[in-house]
Amino acid sequence: NFQWSDFAPIVARYYGMISQVDDAIGMIVRALDEVSQEDDTIVVFTSDHGDLCGGHRMLDKHYVLYDDVVRVPLLIKWPKQISSGQIVDEFVYNFLDLTPTLLDLLGIVAQGSLQGESLLPLLLGDIPVNWRTAVVSTYNGQQFGLYTQRMLRNSRFKYVWNTTDVDELYELMSDPYELTNRIHDPACNSVVERMRRQLYDVLARDGDSLVGNRWMKEQLLNGNKI
Repeated sequence: NFQWSDFAPIVARYYGMISQVDDAIGMIVRALDEVSQEDDTIVVFTSDHGDLCGGHRMLDKHYVLYDDVVRVPLLIKWPKQISSGQIVDEFVYNFLDLTPTLLDLLGIVAQGSLQGESLLPLLLGDIPVNWRTAVVSTYNGQQFGLYTQRMLRNSRFKYVWNTTDVDELYELMSDPYELTNRIHDPACNSVVERMRRQLYDVLARDGDSLVGNRWMKEQLLNGNKI
């Protein structure tokens, strides 16, 4: 049974790596300033996933969709158009939204269809009235075997569809660290039903083959789930 003394050396090294990355980014920004290119260079910092770093008594990314793993940083710097210090609280997809954002910043019209949305209006403080109110994240079991997950998260609830295990539901306002799974709480039945339907609609719209399977579809739409 792991104790803090087991995690502390790993966490210390993880924080050290973060400091190293911060320092490296600072070197890049300073170098751009030295050659008078800071205003003409878009600098983006993000990551593909977080690290549990002892959270939930786990390390690495594991087969979980806690915020420790899926809520990652996204920093965009371009003094020519974006004022410093802007903080965006709306839901974004880092990698899906980056391509249309960069094209928008450069005044380039996208060729073909893009799944993401430009973040430029958000960065300029002009939030579209129809901006997304939830996000979906997926895990396909590549690292730890066939353990497939889909997640739907809004500002209040997170629903995790574990196709071969017990589903998860977290009430994020009262339980921000996702410690109490309320999937079997009768008071949350309507929330679960609604979020399963919404998740199915998004996955079907985006062509996720998982919901093309009749048994998987019924897990979401008919509640045939643990």
